[in-house]
Amino acid sequence: MRKDSSFIANGLWPVHSQSPASHLADRHQYDIGEGSLATALTAFANQTGIYLSSASDLLLGKNTQGYQGTVSGLEALNALLEGTGLTFRETDSGNIIIQDSLSEDTLTFSPLLVEANRSPQVTHSTIDQDDIDTMAGTTGSMTSLLQNNSSVQYSRSSNLSANAASLRPEEISIHGQASYQNAYLIDGVGTNNDLNPGDNEDTFSNPITPTNLSMLGGSSSQSYYIDPDAISKITVYDVNVPAEYGGFTGGVVDAELLRYQGEDYT
Repeated sequence: MRKDSSFIANGLWPVHSQSPASHLADRHQYDIGEGSLATALTAFANQTGIYLSSASDLLLGKNTQGYQGTVSGLEALNALLEGTGLTFRETDSGNIIIQDSLSEDTLTFSPLLVEANRSPQVTHSTIDQDDIDTMAGTTGSMTSLLQNNSSVQYSRSSNLSANAASLRPEEISIHGQASYQNAYLIDGVGTNNDLNPGDNEDTFSNPITPTNLSMLGGSSSQSYYIDPDAISKITVYDVNVPAEYGGFTGGVVDAELLRYQGEDYT
């Protein structure tokens, strides 16, 4: 004999000896009017004897269109919940739980805290005296020491045989800018050449005439030609250049000369 059930604040608990699964498959004559969803589910539970439970605030303010007809409990329950944003699931113990449709087949994890340290961006590269010593005899100017720097490009004429005997240092470009758009410093002092630095190519003419010399020496982006043996360190800034530097659109080549170390040689 089936006992009555009622909707309580925290859910629906009808008392019946059969399992809820068998009740969902049973067919019943339903005459549940539209209106409060809580009231409709109470009527459904009384007719089927199915255990229903729900959070107390989940049904507040929700209405149903009701249902009339002879169908299975599964069809009737789906019809009552249609348009409410709610659904149901069966627990391992055989109870039916009314829940938000968004929570169906979802998992809730505890908060996960992710911590990370931002690696500082490399803004410069440095060639120290040990590096310079390993290149001894293969370089003849300050800029020729920068051949292993991927941000530095050399002019197309830098390797021509006509320039082999030139004392003028190689012209370099940093990030595609003209050679004279770089800032050159020696011990913190700017050494850029301001006398037509863009005309940095030698020109040849034949034959030699009093008014036309055979070779006219071009200008240079650097005012001073420093022997690499006199340099202790070169720092090249190509991105995120410190604010202490200025007057350039390419990069910065900052050289430091050797200092007296207190040793005398005779």
